[in-house]
Amino acid sequence: MKKTSVLLLLIAFGFISMTNKEKGELFKNESKLSSCKQDIPLTYSKKDNLIVAEKAKTLKDKELILLFLNKKTNIIYVTRYYLVSKNRADGSISNYLVEKSDYLKKENRAIFIKYSEKYNRFYLAECFDNIVSQDKELKELLKETN
Repeated sequence: MKKTSVLLLLIAFGFISMTNKEKGELFKNESKLSSCKQDIPLTYSKKDNLIVAEKAKTLKDKELILLFLNKKTNIIYVTRYYLVSKNRADGSISNYLVEKSDYLKKENRAIFIKYSEKYNRFYLAECFDNIVSQDKELKELLKETN
């Protein structure tokens, strides 16, 4: 009977651990920011370009937060960007980020990042700032880069 109870307990613990991992949280309490999250697959692949271009229209002039987890140091970097999409003369689409300071000066210097859903997240800045400003734990985890 004891062996069965221990086995059930281990199975339950394993299931809970898998469930937390499946949520895809980069760091503790990331779920507090879920209402701000934006799914922007900025992979520069043809299949994602149209999705990102539509997102760029929807998010025109909206400041975004790009969150990056450095797995080696466990530091979570926060950078502020705007998402821009341009149609090229050849009919293709160019999607890129512009740093906040450049965007506000109307200097659209394109930044092409190596995006990975595994280590990066996009959030609406206004929503993100509201939540982080009221949460000491989150505030202490994040390091602003610009």
